[in-house]
Amino acid sequence: MPEAERNCQLAPIRVFCLVTRSDAFRDLAHRARFIDEGITFEFVDSLDSVHELLERGLSNCVILDSEMDDSDALELVRRMRSKSDVPIIMYVAAGNGELAPEARVAGVNEVVLGEMVLRNVEAFLGMIRRVVEDWWETRRKAVTIEVLQVLGDYRGIEGALVEILSILRRYTGVDAVGIRLQEGNDYPYYVFDGFPDTHILKENSLCALDLEGQLMRDEMGDPVLECMCGNVLRGRFDPSKPFFTEGGSFWTNSTTELLESTSQEDLLTATRNTCNIEGYESVALIPIRHGSETMGLIQLNDTAPDRFHPETIGFLEGLARSIALVLDGVDRDETLKDTIEHYRTIFESVGDPIFIVDIDDFTIVESNSAALSWILEHHTTPEADTCHGILAARNVPCELHGDACPLLRMLETEESVSMVYLRFDVDGNSLYVEESAYPVRGSEGEIVSSVLFVRDVTERKLAEQSLARYI
Repeated sequence: MPEAERNCQLAPIRVFCLVTRSDAFRDLAHRARFIDEGITFEFVDSLDSVHELLERGLSNCVILDSEMDDSDALELVRRMRSKSDVPIIMYVAAGNGELAPEARVAGVNEVVLGEMVLRNVEAFLGMIRRVVEDWWETRRKAVTIEVLQVLGDYRGIEGALVEILSILRRYTGVDAVGIRLQEGNDYPYYVFDGFPDTHILKENSLCALDLEGQLMRDEMGDPVLECMCGNVLRGRFDPSKPFFTEGGSFWTNSTTELLESTSQEDLLTATRNTCNIEGYESVALIPIRHGSETMGLIQLNDTAPDRFHPETIGFLEGLARSIALVLDGVDRDETLKDTIEHYRTIFESVGDPIFIVDIDDFTIVESNSAALSWILEHHTTPEADTCHGILAARNVPCELHGDACPLLRMLETEESVSMVYLRFDVDGNSLYVEESAYPVRGSEGEIVSSVLFVRDVTERKLAEQSLARYI
């Protein structure tokens, strides 16, 4: 795929399929690649292979063969959930019935395929993209909350950036991340995670030196900064090129194709090619800029191609602007206040309900405006002060009614957990609700509260159910 097309596609999705008995599904995957080039299917032979791919962060979605008994299916889902939170779609052949309820609430999108795979490939691909994009959106919201917490507990810029770097690596799943900050004439790595020592030693300095080892300067008298990092830091970019954004970021999903198909003139600089030589295919460089001042950049590298898409780059640019607010100015407290206010604005602007929940008694500590709208729209009990009271109109926690609780599961696994429930409002209208619990950690890493995202997925579930009618 040409680099321009590779960078401009909406969202590259890699689906790993552990399907052992379905020739029809293999035929679907073969035909699907001609309909939506943004979704690729790869068949794997064993669960161990799936686990390895999930640990490397190479999948956006997994499709499993459900031709097994319920206990095996549930154990399979649990083992996968210990590795990754990617969407899981359970292949249910016609006449095989439904998946066990416990597996359904463990975050599985159950889809009856049967003969439908031969009749409506487009609908199935649309369902995959919808499921994955919902997952991306939920994860972006979770990262926003985590970063807000880091900035709110600000105890020094190095500690904050180390934590943010860890969040970024977990969110993107890339092999290596780093932040460069200005130090004198240069922009060395301030914090980094995943890069080998040889890379840091070789690439720490960006300043160009002449044959005598003296610092080279441009026509303005500024030190010459080399490679693409230098372009981003100096604001040298052309947004008409597919590898630059309007905000001055650089990104590519294949350094090999980029170097083979793009001239030095189009790249606006001579490149060192170190990242490509070291085997990194996906590379993103996001400027940390406030006003006209560029303070540094965020770098993300991965050996696999197709790790980035425009939505992720745009999200990272917003994150970099918030980091710049913390770095800018002498009055750190006032700057921090501005940054927190920025994230609270994001918190309020999210269209889905968000609740901050006390993990001891499930009381709601804080919520956004969308949460109040949810209560009014679905006529739940406004005076309730617990998650089970607001979302399920119950006086006691949901597990006492036989429903699995995402908050309890999150506390057990110490990882984020998503579950889908069939709920009813006070008028008896049914709706499917996805509830996602994310841990909020204290200074020692302990879980002190939870962020609960709520999303109405009724439309998605009805669309999935409509696929079954093709059988």
